[in-house]
Amino acid sequence: MKTTRVIAAAGVLALALWPGRGGAQAPKVPTIEEITARLQQRQDASKTFRIRWTQSVLFPKGACSKASPKDYGVGEVFPPTDTTLPGHGSVVMDGEKARLENHMKIVNTVTKSFSDLDILATYDGKTGALLHDSGSAPKRMSRQPDPSPRMLVTTNTSPFLPAFRPLGVGFGGWDPNELRVTGRTALVNGAQCIEVGFIGTTPTAGTTLWLDPGRDYHLVRYQQYGSGQYALTQYDIDYTADAPGRWRPAGWVSIFQLQGGHLYRRVKASVTECAVGERVSSGEFSTEPPPNTRVEDSSGPDDVSRFVVRPDGSRRDVLPDERNQPFDVLVRTEPGEPLDRPVRSWWGRNWMFIAGAGAAVAGAAGLIGVARRRRLPKP
Repeated sequence: MKTTRVIAAAGVLALALWPGRGGAQAPKVPTIEEITARLQQRQDASKTFRIRWTQSVLFPKGACSKASPKDYGVGEVFPPTDTTLPGHGSVVMDGEKARLENHMKIVNTVTKSFSDLDILATYDGKTGALLHDSGSAPKRMSRQPDPSPRMLVTTNTSPFLPAFRPLGVGFGGWDPNELRVTGRTALVNGAQCIEVGFIGTTPTAGTTLWLDPGRDYHLVRYQQYGSGQYALTQYDIDYTADAPGRWRPAGWVSIFQLQGGHLYRRVKASVTECAVGERVSSGEFSTEPPPNTRVEDSSGPDDVSRFVVRPDGSRRDVLPDERNQPFDVLVRTEPGEPLDRPVRSWWGRNWMFIAGAGAAVAGAAGLIGVARRRRLPKP
């Protein structure tokens, strides 16, 4: 039989499982040193891994307007009906090197719609790069030095990263010095689990982990409550065995509950590929920006540098007084050129050469190219 406890989070009730009384026998409660030693062994055994997943995201009717009422008119409800959106992603890691791809839809409070967004985050061991692509030029990239691995930790990756990187703060792992065994056990999703809390966690605010000793102390449930925008953030993770005693993530369900008890969104994900120990090309972790990208780079020893990468792959630095210029203006000019002067087309810049070559070959008189001027739109 299950019992539940009520957690008061900023005056809001969030339900969490309380120690079970009956059913399967409660597991022996280990020490935090025994748990972290096993987690470290598992982490050392998964130096290289790749995982891919698909997901569906449910936004209940009115969830977005409840979450951010200042962005919507009085009485405006968004989404107007329950809305489910598809997405997919992947993560590959080799030691400290990492790559995250995430293809999803995000809330656009300007257009009151859901917009496509592709995110690519890479970390080559020294520098991290975060690329946003909304489907129209320019893409936007920021490059940063350590501790850039944090950019790989999102609500989409947090459910499964502890399966491979449970310890250490770089990739969202847990700091062993902040963990404590509470002594409580509970039946969570059919498994007898032990509760591990973080130092400083109280009955009204904090984070708890439910770990399954029968599955190598894998995380079965994560709960964070009474903190930030959400009254409750919860991940429930399922696993499958790919070898005796070796467990891999099979999928997860994440819920995000607003203050007041309203469900903001629910994510249901299924793992489509999971491989540990395969060889990975170093090129997968490149932080170089692709064409049609606007870049802000703070990875060097000097001040932040800004530049654009033109469609042909060439780089054009952006001077401080050019930062507000449109991308299409920057790619057609050079640094320091007057940006409000007429810009000649390629034909206009080369008409004399074209005319001479045409006359020599065909013996024709006159001009083959006609100079045409186009005035740039003022920003």
